[in-house]
Amino acid sequence: MRANLKYLLLDIYKSEILKLNTLILTKGVSMKKYYLTTILLLIVFISSLSASFVVEERATKIANNWYHQISKKSFQEFNISEVLRREFNDNLSYYIFKYEPVGFVIVSAEDATTPVLGYSSVSEFRQDIHNPALNEWML
Repeated sequence: MRANLKYLLLDIYKSEILKLNTLILTKGVSMKKYYLTTILLLIVFISSLSASFVVEERATKIANNWYHQISKKSFQEFNISEVLRREFNDNLSYYIFKYEPVGFVIVSAEDATTPVLGYSSVSEFRQDIHNPALNEWML
């Protein structure tokens, strides 16, 4: 998913450079402004490629707020019964928050993706996944 974002941002960056070149040729913008704008766009592009790690405390807040919203329960009516952490290539990929009496929320461990990857307020999270596609996606 990060690769798709990288190519999308690269396309946007290229189109902005083309717009700047057209502006320089038609309006006579100074080279100093051109270089300054190009450098600024390059800095924005590079800084947007890096994803930050989501600490468990922040992930817990995201999960609790999401569960509160979907279950229509007050914060006092539910508790986290278990937190599972899933890794891929020794990097934390996502958290699974299991709730009492029932329910779960899956939260990404990177802020470059959608925070909530999956949830339910009416069923339990099962670790014995028999669907090969879901198993591959979740592992």
